[in-house]
Amino acid sequence: MKISTATITAALTAFASADVYLHNPRGANDRCDEKSNNRDNNERLYDTENNAAGGYAWCPEEMRYFEGTKLNVEFYSQHSCGNGMMNKNDPDNLESTVCQHVIQIGCDHTFKQFAGKEASTYRLTDGVSLGRPLTPNDISNNNVYETFGDTCTETRPTWEDCENQPANDDTCDNLDLSNNNDRNTFNGNTCECSKRKMATYGWHEPEHYYRMCYSRERNKGLFTANRNINEGKGATATRQEQNSERYGFECTEERDYYPYWHPSPWMDLAIFASNTSRCAYFQTESQNVKERHHCIDPNDLESYDASKFNQELSCINAGFQWTAVPSWDIPAPECLIAPSQRDNRLGNVDARGDAEASQGEDFAHFDWWIPEYLIPDDADEARCVIRLRYNISTLETLDTFDQGDNVGKIETDPVNTVGSYAPKLDENGDEIEDEDDDVSETMPVRMSINTAQFGRTFEDRTQVFRILRRTEENNGAGKGVIHNLNVRGKRGNIAQVRNCVEYDFVPLVLHVAVGDWVHFQFCGSDYNNNGNAGQGRQGTDRSNVVEIYDYERNLPRPLNDTESIFSTDDTKILTWLGQKKEHCFSTKDMLGKEKNEGNEPESCHFLNGVRDSNGIPTAYFSHMAQVQKGGVFKYMSSRNNSFTNRSQKAVIIAGGNSTTALVVGVTLGVIGGVVLLGIGAFAIYKFGSFGSFSSNNRV
Repeated sequence: MKISTATITAALTAFASADVYLHNPRGANDRCDEKSNNRDNNERLYDTENNAAGGYAWCPEEMRYFEGTKLNVEFYSQHSCGNGMMNKNDPDNLESTVCQHVIQIGCDHTFKQFAGKEASTYRLTDGVSLGRPLTPNDISNNNVYETFGDTCTETRPTWEDCENQPANDDTCDNLDLSNNNDRNTFNGNTCECSKRKMATYGWHEPEHYYRMCYSRERNKGLFTANRNINEGKGATATRQEQNSERYGFECTEERDYYPYWHPSPWMDLAIFASNTSRCAYFQTESQNVKERHHCIDPNDLESYDASKFNQELSCINAGFQWTAVPSWDIPAPECLIAPSQRDNRLGNVDARGDAEASQGEDFAHFDWWIPEYLIPDDADEARCVIRLRYNISTLETLDTFDQGDNVGKIETDPVNTVGSYAPKLDENGDEIEDEDDDVSETMPVRMSINTAQFGRTFEDRTQVFRILRRTEENNGAGKGVIHNLNVRGKRGNIAQVRNCVEYDFVPLVLHVAVGDWVHFQFCGSDYNNNGNAGQGRQGTDRSNVVEIYDYERNLPRPLNDTESIFSTDDTKILTWLGQKKEHCFSTKDMLGKEKNEGNEPESCHFLNGVRDSNGIPTAYFSHMAQVQKGGVFKYMSSRNNSFTNRSQKAVIIAGGNSTTALVVGVTLGVIGGVVLLGIGAFAIYKFGSFGSFSSNNRV
C-alpha cells in the first residue's frame, strides 16, 4: 500500500548550496558563543544546510516583544524564489526556480507537548554561555574582562549518553572556564552530563520527539530519485539526508517536507510561494487548522514500538491505536507570492514583488502582527523561536513526483546530446562502435546535477525570544500603540560578516503617532571574532540612537538645540544607553587623553560602559519611549559609522495616524553609497513588502 505521495518544491540545483538567513529577529544559523566568524558546530540544534559563516552570535538576553505589535521578520536566501510576479513568462523577468519560504513558530508550551517524560523539566533555550564568570570588580582588569567563549556550542547528549557517562559534578563545578585547559575539560566527555554542563546546551525539539521520528518508518511513497537511503534511521533519513546524523533533536523528514503528515510542535505563520496556485492546499493542510495522526500504545505512551507505524492500517494490525492530535486551532497561515530575490546576492531585494519597483529596495520580510493566542491562558508570556524554511527546485522535479518516478526522471550528472544521436546496433541489438560518429554533430554535454539537491531544503532559526502581555506595568505599554525598533547586523566589514549583514536599524523608516510608544531594543553580542573591524571594545557589538540634523551629516544634534519627538530624559537614555559615571572615564579624559582608547572598559564614549542590572557588561539594551510631539526624528548610531560599516542611520516620522500615515516629500540621503531614499522608498512602505518563508515537500 503506497503511503500518500509527496510533492517536491524544494531545492534547485546543480549548486552546492542555496543558503537562507534570518536577519531580524537575529538568526543563529546554529551558532552559540564561539568567537569566530564561522560557527563551530552545525549539529547543535538543527540542520541549516547553510554556510558556516552565517548567523549572529549569542546574546546575553532574550529579546522581548509585546502582543499586538508589528515585527519585521527579515531574511534573505542565496538563490532566487520565482520572479516575484504572477506572470511567469515575461521575457524581461523570467523565472528560473520554483520555491517556497515557510515561516513557523515553536514555543515552550508547544514543544512540551512532545517532551514525554521530560515535559516537567523541558525548557526552550538556545544554550547558556558560561564563558565570562565576571564580577563588577573584575571589569577593570582587561584579562578578566576578555570574552571566553565556546561553552554552549555542543550538541545536547541523549539519555543513553548520560546513563553511560555519570556526571562528575565535583570536578566540573569547580573548573575555571577562563583557563583553556579547564575549558577543554569542561567541553570534553568528563563533564558532558554534569549539571553545570547540561545547563549550557541548547534545547529546541525535545528528545522524545526525535525518538518517535527515529523509530517511525520513513514515508516510502516519496520521490527519492537514485538515492540509497539508510532504512535503519527511520524518518530521520531522507533523500536530502540519506544517512542523516542527529541535528539536535530535529526530525529530518518533518524538516524536509511540508505540510508534514504527522504531528509537529511547529505552528505556521506565513508561506511565500513562487506559485500561489498552491496556497489553498498549503492553508487547508496546515496543522494550524487540520488535525494530525500518529500511532501510540495506549498502555505505554512512551513506547517507540508503536511509533514505528506511519499508517492507520499497519498501526491497528500491530495492536496499537491510531490517534488524532488536534489542530492548533489558530488561523491558517498567510500565503502570498514570494518576493523577487537575485541569485547569489545576500542583500536588499525588490520588496514589492514588482519589476518596476527598483527605485526602492528592502530586505525580503514578513510584517508579522504578534497574536495574543501565542501566550497560554495561564501565563504572562511565551518563549518562542521562529523557523524559516526555504525549499527550492526547478521544474525537473514536479509536484506530482512520487516513488514511481525514481527511475528515468533525473539522474546524477547525465550526459545529454544537443544534436541528433542514434546508436548503431548489431544483430543482437547491442550497441557497436560507429567509426563515422561525428561528435560535433551530436554535441554531448555533461549536465551538473546532484539528485540530492533537486528538491532541497535549507533553514535558519531565530534565537529564543519572549512575547509579553501588554499591561499597565510595562512602562505604560497598556496604553497606546507600541512599535518595535531593532538593529540588524553584526560587527565586521563586508567580508568578515558574510553571510550576515553590516549594521542597520529595523525598520529603516518608522511611522508613528503622538502618544505612541517606540520599543527600542538592541541585542548585539560580545562573542564576535576579536579581529573583526569596528569601533569600541574588540569583539563587541553596541548600538545607540543619536539625533542628527540631516542624513548628509554625521554630528549629533545637541540637547539644547533638539527638536526631538521624545522627552529629554528619553533622548539622553537613547544616546548614552544608561551608562553610569562610576563605570566611565571623566568627560575631560574622554575628550582628551582617552579619546581614541576604544578598547578600554571605561571608554563610555565608545559605549563600552553599558552594564546589566548586576553591573556586568552587556550587549543588550531595551527602552520604551513615548512620542511627545510630531516631527521627523533622524538618527544614527555614533559607534557604527566608520569606513568599514557606515552608515547606521534611520528615521522616525511622527504625526497623524501611525497605521496609515505617509509623509511625502521627505528625502533622505546617506553619503558613502549606503542608502538613498526618496519618494520611491515611501511608496515601498505604503504598499508593504512581501516576506518569504518556505518549507519543504509535501505528502
